[in-house]
Amino acid sequence: MAISALTLIPTPGAWMSARDLVIGDYVFGADGLPKQITLVQAYTPAETFWVELDDGLGVQGDKNMALHLEDKKYRINLCEHLAYRAQPGAYRTHFTRALKRRTAPELMEEGLLHRDGRAQYSIPNAKPLQYPTRDLPVPPFIVGLWFGRRGRSRKLPLHESNFEYVTERLRGFGYRTLRKKKPYYEIAPKVPNAFLTNYARIPTVIPEEYLRGSLEQRHDLLRGIICAKPYIYVQEEDEYQFRDPDWRFLTRVQGVCESLGIKTRLFEVQYRRQWRLTFRTDIELVVERTKKQQVPRHMRRFIKKVYPFKPEPCIHIEAGGTFLAGEGFIAVC
Repeated sequence: MAISALTLIPTPGAWMSARDLVIGDYVFGADGLPKQITLVQAYTPAETFWVELDDGLGVQGDKNMALHLEDKKYRINLCEHLAYRAQPGAYRTHFTRALKRRTAPELMEEGLLHRDGRAQYSIPNAKPLQYPTRDLPVPPFIVGLWFGRRGRSRKLPLHESNFEYVTERLRGFGYRTLRKKKPYYEIAPKVPNAFLTNYARIPTVIPEEYLRGSLEQRHDLLRGIICAKPYIYVQEEDEYQFRDPDWRFLTRVQGVCESLGIKTRLFEVQYRRQWRLTFRTDIELVVERTKKQQVPRHMRRFIKKVYPFKPEPCIHIEAGGTFLAGEGFIAVC
């Protein structure tokens, strides 16, 4: 199995191109745990294949690149299992049905549509990446609040729906709110002063170490961002909808979400000159959430197209099974 040499691979330290990986480096498995690379080989196959997903992301590799996929029967059985597990007294807690292993040529031969005309195969979201706990100068929740406003103003608008929650969290970290003009408040002591204990200047974007904190640190970072923008949660759809002209900020939020196993969509709203980031998740990020009973479509990406591509340099990687590749954290093997 080999993937394109230009494919970005998430590692515990940073994103790296596949061609820059060496034996002994660590990548992430589909379970979110780090795995050590035992073999790396470069070669150029006679033909490569591109697997495109329903949200525009994809992965490119040789004819032996395989994906572990859900078919329609798997998805139906999973939904039935989740419904059963939600009932009182359920005793079967583990879903044991195996995923199907398919290469790109096999997918092209079988076809991508079920006989009912819908997509046949889907890729389940990876589990949250297990980064170590980091020693950070400012608590992630407060960093989320700060960059939710992105430092344009020292004033923080707090909505009545989350005012008590935010002020309680701030007190827990040794911070407090100073009322200016309702609904605007300031955080004291000043957040920039805390940043300067570790950085030469005040960061203008969320620092990299916050994007690679532990599971709870990244949860807190995302909660802080959403508390600074409580209106992004749409109760009727049980969906989070960011709208912002700052593409760089939204890509960082997207990176945090994807590292938590959350499928996202980022696209441009042309007529408003804004970018829009949407996602659904079962993680409790807001105080008042109305969870809809729905098919967990947000837990997977459907395969839309598979087609041959021109020969390109590829990298054969062995890491004891599947590993994650690309911006969508797609498990390949």
